[in-house]
Amino acid sequence: AQQIPPRGQTRVSAISHIFGIGASLAPMSGVGVSARAWHKNHLGIQVGFMRDAMTSDVAAGRVTSMQLEPGVEYAPFDRVSDYLWFRPYMGSAVSFVHQTLSIASPLARPPVSDSGLGFRVYGGGELTFASMPQFGVSADVGYRDLPAPFAGFKADPLSVSIAGHWYIK
Repeated sequence: AQQIPPRGQTRVSAISHIFGIGASLAPMSGVGVSARAWHKNHLGIQVGFMRDAMTSDVAAGRVTSMQLEPGVEYAPFDRVSDYLWFRPYMGSAVSFVHQTLSIASPLARPPVSDSGLGFRVYGGGELTFASMPQFGVSADVGYRDLPAPFAGFKADPLSVSIAGHWYIK
């Protein structure tokens, strides 16, 4: 009897997370968009744009803020299994912040604005599932120091965010 040689396995290309765009959500009242790029899978650059709003128990009005946060990230390793890709990361970002105080009153005072500079350090992880290899879900926790130009309105220094990125390449 003649033996049949085994067929060669089909080549499967590894999933690649080089550049992704997505949305982020801060649990209280922030929402934004972000773009993330990984260089050689361990050094990343992320740019985020976030809109947030807060009220105060001790001051009248509402402060809305727009934040542009360019930053760098480092992923020490990747853990890849049959069903899941996990990438822990840590990072730091500079926060360019524009805040506006609006007071709803019968006197109809015009809004007051101020701009400032802050920073954020954070750590988290990104999950990618084998059934959707181009989509990554990430969560991170960090410390944020932002300017507080309006009395009674100080942002919580603890930052928590959840994001989803669709990797184009």
